[in-house]
Amino acid sequence: MAPQVDYESTKRVLTALEREDLMPVRKFRRVEEMEQPTWREPGDPNLYRTIAHLWEFGRRTGGRRFPPGVYRHRSVQDLNAQTEQWSVDDFKMRPGARSRS
Repeated sequence: MAPQVDYESTKRVLTALEREDLMPVRKFRRVEEMEQPTWREPGDPNLYRTIAHLWEFGRRTGGRRFPPGVYRHRSVQDLNAQTEQWSVDDFKMRPGARSRS
């Protein structure tokens, strides 16, 4: 037997989604109704591609990148100033970073 569909509530949900300011919420009565994640077996070529894509995404969106090496500073204030400058430089180099003008 097919489940009954409440067309009015469906229409309200679609209208809300068209506004693009609401996060859709999906409710499930059973775990089986949920989408299961794709599990890749060891040795599967898609596993290695997936890991490579994930690492690349993390590299592009990850934390700050500082120049390699060990740096000495005369004071904590000098260290903080250098770290702040690296943060500013890193932000400017990120794709989509806009300068304030």
